[in-house]
Amino acid sequence: MKNFSKIVMSIALLSVGSWAVENITPSQLDENSKNIVSTNDIYDRIYTIYQDGNDADATYKRGQLLKHISGTNYEIVPSYISNQPNYISSYNFGQSSMKFDSNNRLHIAYIDEDEGYPMLTYQRYNPSDTNTNHGWETRDTFLNGLDKDDSELTPNVTDLAMDLNGSNIPLISYIDESNSKLYVRYLSDSGTDSDFSDDVFETLADSDGFLTTTDMDMVIDNNVPYIAYQDDTTKKLSVIKHNGSTWSLVDANISVGDATNITIYKEEDGNLYLSYLDAELSKTVVKKLRRYLPITVVEHRTEVIDISVTGATNITFSLDGDDKDKFVISNDGNLTFATAPNFASPEDNNSDNVYEVTVKVADSDSNIILEKDYNVIVTGVEDAPIINPIANISKNTNFSDFNITIDGIVDLDREDLNISFETNDTSIIRLSKNWDNNVSYADYFGNEFNLTVSSEVNRSGVTEVNLTISDGVATIYREFNITVKDMTPDSFSFTDKTSQARSTVVESNSVTVTGIDDGITISITGGEYRINGGAWTDVNGTIDNGDSVTVRLTSSSSYGTVSTATLTIGDTTESFSVKTGSAPPVVIPPSGGGDGSAPTPVEEPEEESNDIVSGDGKKDETTARFDDNMDVDIDKTEDTTIATMAIEDKKIEVAVHDSGTMEGKI
Repeated sequence: MKNFSKIVMSIALLSVGSWAVENITPSQLDENSKNIVSTNDIYDRIYTIYQDGNDADATYKRGQLLKHISGTNYEIVPSYISNQPNYISSYNFGQSSMKFDSNNRLHIAYIDEDEGYPMLTYQRYNPSDTNTNHGWETRDTFLNGLDKDDSELTPNVTDLAMDLNGSNIPLISYIDESNSKLYVRYLSDSGTDSDFSDDVFETLADSDGFLTTTDMDMVIDNNVPYIAYQDDTTKKLSVIKHNGSTWSLVDANISVGDATNITIYKEEDGNLYLSYLDAELSKTVVKKLRRYLPITVVEHRTEVIDISVTGATNITFSLDGDDKDKFVISNDGNLTFATAPNFASPEDNNSDNVYEVTVKVADSDSNIILEKDYNVIVTGVEDAPIINPIANISKNTNFSDFNITIDGIVDLDREDLNISFETNDTSIIRLSKNWDNNVSYADYFGNEFNLTVSSEVNRSGVTEVNLTISDGVATIYREFNITVKDMTPDSFSFTDKTSQARSTVVESNSVTVTGIDDGITISITGGEYRINGGAWTDVNGTIDNGDSVTVRLTSSSSYGTVSTATLTIGDTTESFSVKTGSAPPVVIPPSGGGDGSAPTPVEEPEEESNDIVSGDGKKDETTARFDDNMDVDIDKTEDTTIATMAIEDKKIEVAVHDSGTMEGKI
């Protein structure tokens, strides 16, 4: 009866919606029928074979299956297996198995219980054959009644199962309860004298841990036989498979309680399914057999696998399975761990570092959902310590007590660490540390350490520092450089300039800076600089060895005045000075002739002076107008008035005598 349940189950799973019910009226089955087995052909027509309890004949019937339409009757064609050899219908028909091959030929294997030992019989029926045997093709009917060791089979042979491989060759399995052995054998297809093939599958004994069973079923998938059975000791359902040389366990302890009526079969979705009655649940259970594809990843990494899908245009990914929450999958099928796994602290459902996840791919255009099951196996490695990166350091000469922070030290195995350092040159810098070489987990976890560095006097160059951290097995290294820059350039100078016009921009000569390291600071006061003919600036910057530099400033607005720009490169300062020219002399002629004629005016250069000095010598007062920035002192004596005008450190004296004469002195 279990194989009939299997077929109905298969069709129901393929249908969309509710279960389909097919009615079989009592008139369609002979009274007291038993050992009923059904299967469907490639046209979805159901065929049934059973034992007629009235006459112990085997009867073969066919009925058309109409999905979701109840009340369809089975057509009895014929009422018994017509034109078959008489031993098929004359003996007591026991357990049987039927399968249609890819050519729509029906293969039947059954146990004849009428004799003193069971006759394991095999027939093949071809509906398209119209010969005198009405489609039945003769095969070895008794199989000699012997097992593979040429011993007679006993009446204790049970749980017959048959399936076909990719070449339509039948594979028969059964349990011989007299010796507690499971037999799995191919039948040859050479004609009337078929026999079991001895060189394909080994016989498994109780010691293999698979065979203490009284209920089982078999299916072939991609030429690999899968056997589902109940372990009579544990009362749990398990599945094994054969890879051509050995048996292996696929899944164990599937059921909750005592499992009976076991059926294993393959659906059109490509998956294997189990159907069984669970005694503890008192329910028939259908489960998809998860055949997980193994993927091995190394701990502390999130990458798992990139999944590609062909033949679909509009897909979405989702996850299922016991450990689905431990994974994420992107829109393009990149499966990763949500958090990198730690072998020492597994977080999978069974805490065995085997993470079970099912990837579902839904195609909205075809309404098809594809599934693949994965066992992501996390392997452990010796965890090397971890530390944050240390950046290279650049300092100017003659610095001291600069601290370098060493932090982020972690060892996932929580082991004690040895932390040490060395340098390739001790002539440039001095290093000291604030920890002992051997550090416990409690001392380094969450803490930070310092390397203190100072430069030797007037020393420059690059020192390589190597930091080594080891837990005794795994070691990591951190290398970084400490650069002490040469801040003192070779001697250079700017040529001062004199006799320059007032309020005029004056550039220095260009000098090439040598004898320094690159990136030395440059600054200026009182002017601007430019490097290698670039833009003028008064903002602090940096200069490299071999660069040229020019300075400029604006001269004073006064005569004979010095203006200075001071340029600093590294620790060296150099000045550029500009002096304006002297003021032109002021000639003041007499105020008038002896004959009383007016004085001859003296022209003053307009661009050189705005000063106007005038007087007629005949008045009691002399009036003068000067620039706003002049200081004027007037001193009146008995017959002379002296005006002293001062501009910075320059003075002009004008004396006006009562006699009418005027004189000046600078």
